[in-house]
Amino acid sequence: MTPLEQSVKTFKAKYPGTMLMIEVGYKYHFYGDDARDASKVLGIFAYQSRNYLTASVPVVRLNVYVRRLVKAGYRVGVVKQTETAALKASGETGNKSGLFERKLVGLYTKATLDAGAALSDAGDDGEKSSMASGVLSNHLLCVAEDRVAGGASTSASTRVGLAAIETSTGDVLSGEFMDTMQRPGLESRLLCISPAEIVLVEPISEPTARLIKAMYGSGANAARVERVTRDELTGVTLTGTKAEEATPLVHTALCAGAKYLREFGQADILHLDAAFRPLEGADEMKLSPNVLRQLEVLTSSAGTYKGSLLWLMNHTVTPMGGRLLRHWVSHPLRSKSAIEGRLDAVDALRELTSFEEGSMMDHDKVSHNTFNGLKIQLKQLPDLERSLARVFHGTATPGEFVGALTSLAKFSESCAAMRASVSGEIKSTLLEAQIEAVTDPLLHALADQFLNALNLEIACVDKPSKTKIGLFKDDAESFPDLHAATAAVEEAKRAMDDLLPELRRKLGMPRLGYTTVGGVGGGEWLIEVPMDRSCPTTWIKVSSNKSKKVVRYHPPEVTEAAAALECANERHMFAADAAWKEFLSSFRDNYAAFRSATSAVATLDALHALAILSRNEGYVRPELLDDSAPPSLHVVDGRHPVLDAHLLDDFVPNSIDLHGDRTRALVITGPNMGGKSCYIRQVALLSVMAQVGSFVPAKQARLTVLDAIYTRMGASDNLAMGSSTFLEEMSEASNILEMCTPRSLVIMDELGRGTSTHDGVAIAAATLEHLVRDAKCFTLFVTHYPSVARDVQAKYPTHCASCFTSYVELEGSSEEMPRIQFLYKLTPGVAHRSFGLNVARMACLPPAVIQSAGVKASELEITTARRALARRAFNRETADACASATSSVLAAIASGDHATMIAARAAATAVPDARV
Repeated sequence: MTPLEQSVKTFKAKYPGTMLMIEVGYKYHFYGDDARDASKVLGIFAYQSRNYLTASVPVVRLNVYVRRLVKAGYRVGVVKQTETAALKASGETGNKSGLFERKLVGLYTKATLDAGAALSDAGDDGEKSSMASGVLSNHLLCVAEDRVAGGASTSASTRVGLAAIETSTGDVLSGEFMDTMQRPGLESRLLCISPAEIVLVEPISEPTARLIKAMYGSGANAARVERVTRDELTGVTLTGTKAEEATPLVHTALCAGAKYLREFGQADILHLDAAFRPLEGADEMKLSPNVLRQLEVLTSSAGTYKGSLLWLMNHTVTPMGGRLLRHWVSHPLRSKSAIEGRLDAVDALRELTSFEEGSMMDHDKVSHNTFNGLKIQLKQLPDLERSLARVFHGTATPGEFVGALTSLAKFSESCAAMRASVSGEIKSTLLEAQIEAVTDPLLHALADQFLNALNLEIACVDKPSKTKIGLFKDDAESFPDLHAATAAVEEAKRAMDDLLPELRRKLGMPRLGYTTVGGVGGGEWLIEVPMDRSCPTTWIKVSSNKSKKVVRYHPPEVTEAAAALECANERHMFAADAAWKEFLSSFRDNYAAFRSATSAVATLDALHALAILSRNEGYVRPELLDDSAPPSLHVVDGRHPVLDAHLLDDFVPNSIDLHGDRTRALVITGPNMGGKSCYIRQVALLSVMAQVGSFVPAKQARLTVLDAIYTRMGASDNLAMGSSTFLEEMSEASNILEMCTPRSLVIMDELGRGTSTHDGVAIAAATLEHLVRDAKCFTLFVTHYPSVARDVQAKYPTHCASCFTSYVELEGSSEEMPRIQFLYKLTPGVAHRSFGLNVARMACLPPAVIQSAGVKASELEITTARRALARRAFNRETADACASATSSVLAAIASGDHATMIAARAAATAVPDARV
C-alpha cells in the first residue's frame, strides 16, 4: 500500500459506517465501497486505482455532494488537509517529508447537517438545505422504555420516554407517557415530530421496534436508526436544571442524544435550559395518529402538503413562524384562557392590519409606523432560529452572524415604531408581550456590542471558504494571538519591501518592483528584467515573454522572504479562524436572550398568519364555553375548511347541534359519496381550528373546549405490525372506547364493515350504545346499517339522533340502474338505501355488470323482506300460543289439581320458542 492508501485504511477503521470524503489536492476522493455507493448516488465515475476503487468530486462542489449523500441516508465524514504546503515546506509542523496531515473536520447526517460547519446554504444547482426550505424537520429522536426482563418484550403496554432534539434550531422536546400494545401514543408523536434520525436505547420492546420499522424503515420517510445500550450511557452526564430534573426515562433518552451528538460537536444544546420545552403540554388537546392522518391535518391523503389543514392555515412568511404554526396545528390548546388569548391577538391584528394585497406587497407605499408593514418586515428576516443555533454551535459564518443580528435589530425597530403608532390600541396581552420581547432594549444593546466589534463590510462578504482576516476592528486586547499574527504578516511584508532597494541597485533599475503573473509559468513576487540585462546566476528563471522581451526571476533572498511571508499568512489565517470561534463562544452567554426574541418573532408570524386566514369570507370567531357549562358543539352552516377553499361558492354548508345533556350522538346514513365522511371531518376540523386559536368557516360557532378527538375511518391493514384490516379496525375502536371522556369527540365511519353483516351490525350497535350510555362523549357515527340507527335511537331517544345526506332520484332511475343527484344537505331521518350501484355506474363498471348486480340486489331485497315478514308472522303466532299456554298453566296452579298442572305444563312446552 502507498502511504496515502495506508492513511485511508486508518481513517476507515477509525470511522466505521461513515462515507468518507478525503481531500487530496483539489478534489475529494471516495475509496472502496464508498466510491461504489457515491458513484450510484452522485452519478460520478468510479475506477480502480491501485488497491482501492476510487471516485472523486471537485473541492468547490463539496456542499452540493454532501447534501445529496446525506439526503440519500448516508452518514458523511469530510476529511481535510489541515497542513498547508507553506507550513509543511518550512518544517514548522515537523512533517517536512511525510504525507500532508489530514483530519476529520465534519460529520453530517440528516439531523445534524444544518447545524454543522463548512457547508453553504445551497449548491450551484439550486439544491437547498432544510434551512432554506423552511418547515422541514431535522429532529433526532431518542427513545427509551422501561427496563424489560429478558430484553425485547411483546408487553401489551409500556412506559416510553422521548427526547426530540433539533440542533439546527436549538429545540429540545421531551416527555414521558404510558402506551398500549399497538403503540398509538408513540405513533401520534412520531407523526408530529417526523424525525430525521432515531436512536433506540436497548432493550427496546418488539411492538415499538416494529412500529418504527414500519414507519421509517424504507421509502420517502426512511430515517437512520441506531441503537445504544444503557451501559454505554454510564459515563454521560448532563448539566442544566431541565436535564437534571427530567424523569429517569427522559433522562436516559437525553443521555442517548448527548452521546450521539457529542461526535458531531452539537451536544452542548442539551445543557441549555432555554432549549427545553415539553413534548406535549397538559393544556393541549390529544390528537390520535388516526386524526392526524384521516383528517389530513399535516398532509393530505395523497401524502402531499397541499390539501392539508396546515396548507390552508399556513400564511406564515418566515421559516420559524411556519414551524411554530405546524406545532400549533398538530397540538391544539385545551385551555380556554390560552385559546382566548390567541383569538384576542388575532382579532387585534385584524383591526390593526390591512390585508389588501397592494398595501402588503408595495414596499414604498406602506408606512412602517403602522402594522400594515408587519408582513413586509417579516419577509425580510432570515431563519433566525437556525442562524442563532449555528452561532451557538460555533459553525455560523460572519455573514450569517451579522445578517441575523442586524435583521433582528431592524425588525425590533420597526415593531417599536408600529407599537408607538397605535399607543393604547393593542387589545391583546399576548400580542403586547411578543412586541415587548422583540423590542427589549437589552437586546439592542447586546446586538450593538457584538456588531460594533466587527468590520461589517468584510463580514458581509459571506462565503464559507473566505478567511476571517480583517474581520475584527480591534484585536489587540480581545485576541492577542490574532494581533501578534497580524503584526508578523506586516513584518514579513516589510521584509519583502526591504529587499527592493538592493535589487534596484544591483540591476540599475530604480523603478523596479515585484510582478505577479497568472497561468502556467506564472507566480508571485517575480522580478521582471529586460532580456538584454544580465542577472546573477543564483537567480531562478521562472518564465519569459518574447513579445515584451522580458525574463522573470526569483532571486534566492526573495524566495526565502516570500516563503516566510506565506507562512506568516497561513498562521494569520489560522489565528483569525480561532479568534472567530472564540468570538462566537462569547455569544453563548447571551443566546437565551436572543432565542426569546426569535421565539416572539415566530409567534408574531404565526398570529399574523391566523389573522390573514380570519379575513376569508364567511369566517367567524368561535365562542368558547366555560368548563362549568354543559358540553356543547353548536355550529351554524359550517363548511369543510379545505374543500371550501377549493370549491369557493359551491360548497354546501351544514350545521351541527350536540349537547352533553341532550343529543350527544348523531348517527349518519345516506348514499355512497353523499358527503357523510366530508361532514364528520368538517366538524372535527372546525374544532381543531377553534382550539388552535383560529377563526372558522361558519355563520356561528359555539363550542366546548374538547380534551381529545378520536377517529376510526377507512379500511387499512398493518401487516408490519401483524394486524389484518379487521383487527386494525377493532384495535382502533378498542383504544377509542378506553380513552374517550365526556369532553371528547369520537368519529366512527362504517364500524363493523370488515366482517359478516350480522357480526358487523352487532359490533356497530354495541359500540354505539357504549358511547351513548357509558362514555357520554360527543359521537358522530356513520353507518350503512339502517337498523343500527333505528334501534339505538329508539333505545336512547334523548341522547341519540339520526340524519342522512339527502338526494333526489333522477328521471330514468330504476332498481337495476339507479341514478341519483347528491344534495349534500343533512336531513333528519334514516336513509333506506346506500345506492352503491350508482357509484358503480359513476366508476364506469360495464353496464351489463351493473344491470346484473341490480337484479341480484332486487332479488336479495325481496328475499330479505319476505324473511322479515315471515319472522314477524311467526313471532305473532308464537306470542298468541304463549299467551294461551301461560293462562292454562296459571289456571291449573290455581285449581291445585296435580294432573291438570302436568297437562298444562306439557302443552306449554310444546309451543315453539315459548318462554313460560
